[in-house]
Amino acid sequence: MKHQFRLTMNSSELFVDNISNTTGDNEENLWDIQFAIYVICNPVVITFGYIGNIATAIVLWQSKMASITNLFLRALVVSDMALVTFASLGMTLPTLVTKLVNKDLGIHVIIPHGFKAIDYLTMTSQLCNVYVVVFVAIERYIAICHPMKHVYIHSKTKVLSSIAGILIFAVCYNLPRVASTEIALTSCFDEKYPYDCFEIRNTDFGSTFSYKSVYAVWMYTVVCFGIPILTLMVLNIMILRKLSEMRIRRRTLEAYTSRVKKDNTTIVIVLIVTVFTICQTLGFLNQFQYLIDDTKDNASVQTNITVIINFLFMINSSTNFIIYICVGRKFRQVFMQTFCSKKWNCRASCCCSCCCWSTRAYDISNVSLKKLHVDKF
Repeated sequence: MKHQFRLTMNSSELFVDNISNTTGDNEENLWDIQFAIYVICNPVVITFGYIGNIATAIVLWQSKMASITNLFLRALVVSDMALVTFASLGMTLPTLVTKLVNKDLGIHVIIPHGFKAIDYLTMTSQLCNVYVVVFVAIERYIAICHPMKHVYIHSKTKVLSSIAGILIFAVCYNLPRVASTEIALTSCFDEKYPYDCFEIRNTDFGSTFSYKSVYAVWMYTVVCFGIPILTLMVLNIMILRKLSEMRIRRRTLEAYTSRVKKDNTTIVIVLIVTVFTICQTLGFLNQFQYLIDDTKDNASVQTNITVIINFLFMINSSTNFIIYICVGRKFRQVFMQTFCSKKWNCRASCCCSCCCWSTRAYDISNVSLKKLHVDKF
């Protein structure tokens, strides 16, 4: 009996399809979708994501961008890059090898030997990514809705401690995954294949109800989707309501322009949280099929949906750079100063940053920032 394992970010359950019971048409359609997304679309998104995240990291680590809030954004960039890296290794590489090189090599060699490490690293980076976004939203909520408390609790030490706590939690929470599977010899698809073939099997621990149902499905749904989505939705609504009230009051104040600049960091984070919440909500809705359907009679359909949602997660982790560039004023200025030539004319600058600046405008804005001591993004 031959099995095929598919690594998924959206479902932590071991999703093993019994190929011997799958019709040829269904299997071919399933692989067509996986191949199109994991091998054709994913590399494009991954390439853009690496370029954007590396550029974002370079800008955020500039001394001009040194702020306590940006420590969370630096952690978010690192977790985005980790998630894109490990997820691509778990999805794109095995699919590419299986489809284009050798089916046994992909399914019975690469996946079994690489799954345990890649699955652990992928799920750990995903959990880190989720809770960094949650803590960013909490920090912005306190800054906007409770500014006096924010003064006392907003410190570099506390932010770094929060990031370290998230990392430790993610590392420890996913440890049961390591003990849930093992590699075992199996028969090859091709009898002439010159090497031994292996498959992934559940260990005794991985076959228990407490792991398969409680930990891998229910706890994963609550910890990785339920709690973060509910928290982010509530915080985003409260932040947007407060910003709306502040803008109405500031319309009569002379300091309107400078205060709007202060809000720019919050607007960037609100947009990042909104896009993230949309993608997470789609993943959360997809989890209900694992909570309700234990028979897996429609395993092919479920896998196709999971493949699409995983692709959305990859897009989300690869496109925050666009939000930074389009909305973040200070980020955009530092980006232009770092990567763009001063000899570029206004039209070229527009193409790079969606807005026109001259070198003189950079200098004036930098001087103004230093005078105002404004901590804006």
